[in-house]
Amino acid sequence: MTDSARPSFPLPWHRRLETRVALALALVIGASLAGVLLASARIVRTNALTRAQEDLQAARAAFYRLVDDRAEFAAENLRMVTELPVFRAYMTPQMMADQATIYAMTDENRQSMKASVAVLANAGGAWVSSPGWPSPGSAPPQKMADSIARGLKGQPNRDIIAVDLRMADRVVVRLTEEAAAARAESRKKPKKATPT
Repeated sequence: MTDSARPSFPLPWHRRLETRVALALALVIGASLAGVLLASARIVRTNALTRAQEDLQAARAAFYRLVDDRAEFAAENLRMVTELPVFRAYMTPQMMADQATIYAMTDENRQSMKASVAVLANAGGAWVSSPGWPSPGSAPPQKMADSIARGLKGQPNRDIIAVDLRMADRVVVRLTEEAAAARAESRKKPKKATPT
C-alpha cells in the first residue's frame, strides 16, 4: 500500500506532538516564573527587613540624642533655678515646714520650665513636693528612688522613667487656698502710678 492509500486516523489533540511540546514549554516557563517570584520575594523581604532595621537603628540613635539634649537642657534649667537666691531662701527649715508655700514655689518653677512633673526632695531623699506627679503621696518608682539616692551621694545621673501622665484624671495638682492666694498675689503686676 502506498502512503496515499493508507487510511488516515486523526490523532486526538492531547496526543499530538505540538500539544505535548506546548505543555512542556508552559510547565518550564511556569516553574521558571515561580522560581523567580520566590527568589525575588525573598530578596525583597530581606532588603525590606534590612532597611527597616537600619531605619530603626537610626531612629533609636536620634531618639537617644534627643533625650540626651533634653536631659542636658533640663539639667541646665534645674541648675539655674536651684542657684537662684529666691529658691535658696525657700530651703530653710522654717520654709520647708510650710508645705503650701513649698508646693506653690515648686509648681511655679515646674511651669516656668514647661515640665510635666517636678519633684523636690529634702537632704534625706524624702519627697517634699511633687506637683504634676500622677499619684501624690505615693512612693516613687524604684528607678526614681535609686536616681535620687545616687544624686544625694553626689553622683549626677540621667535615666528614663516611664510615668503615665496622659490621662487627665491621673494628674492631680493640689493647692491650698493660702498657696493659691500667695501665688496669685505674686503674679499680680504692680499698678503703674497715674499722674494726677
